[in-house]
Amino acid sequence: MRRKKHKSTRRTVRFFKIAFGFKEPFRVLVDGNFLHAYRIACQGQAPLQEALTKFLGAPVKLFTSKCVTKELREMGEEMIETGRLAKRACKGAECPHQGSEWGAAECIASLIGEANQEHFFVATQDASLRKKLGKIPAAPRIFLHANGLMLEEPSEAQEDSAKRNEDAHNTIGKAEKEILKGVEVVREKSIFRRKKAKGPNPLAMKKSAKKKQSAKVSASGPDGANETETKAKRPRRKKKAVGGDE
Repeated sequence: MRRKKHKSTRRTVRFFKIAFGFKEPFRVLVDGNFLHAYRIACQGQAPLQEALTKFLGAPVKLFTSKCVTKELREMGEEMIETGRLAKRACKGAECPHQGSEWGAAECIASLIGEANQEHFFVATQDASLRKKLGKIPAAPRIFLHANGLMLEEPSEAQEDSAKRNEDAHNTIGKAEKEILKGVEVVREKSIFRRKKAKGPNPLAMKKSAKKKQSAKVSASGPDGANETETKAKRPRRKKKAVGGDE
C-alpha cells in the first residue's frame, strides 16, 4: 500500500512539473486546519517542512497568509500553539485582505486565483476548498489522512487543461506556416540536380595520338621503309645440265 501511494505521488508531482511548469523548491501554501491536524498527528516528532520534503521528493518552502493566522488566533486557546507553529514554520504569503472579514479558505482561493501563477501546492483539510481548487488547472492539493500525507491525483479539469496546453504547443500558427512555406520554396530552388549521362563520351573512346604513332612505327622498319620492300631478292641460280657438252 505504501509503495503504491509513493508511486502515485511521484506520478502526480511529475504531471504538474511537466504540464504546468512547477519547479523545485516547491512552494506549499498551508491553512490553519492542516497545520493543526499535523501538529496533533505527529506530536512534534517530525517538522512539517522535513516531512513534506520527503513526501514530495524535493525541497519545499512553507507559506501561509495573514488571514490564516488571524483565524487561528480567533479560534481560542486550542489553536494558540498551532498559530505559533504557523508563524515559526511558514513565511507570509502576500495577502491583501488584512483587516477584512475574509476567511482563511476564501483568502487561499484568492491567492491561487484562476491560474496559480505562484505555483503553490495547497495543503488543507477543507474538503470543499480542495474540490474548488480541483477546477483550477494548476492547483495540486495535499491533505492529511490516517495513513499519512496524501497528494490528490489530477482532476479531470486539470488533465483536460494539460492536454489543451500540449495541443496548443504542438500546433503551428499561421505566421510559422508562412515562414516554413518560404523556407521550403527556397530549398526546392537550391537543390542541385545532377544530369545523367546519355551515352559514352566519344572523346573517351578515341585512341590517343601516341598510340597511333607507335603503331605506325612498328608497322614500318627503322628507316621508315616497308619491311617487305626492303628485303633483298635472292637471285636465282640456273642449274647446270647434267651430262651436257663441254
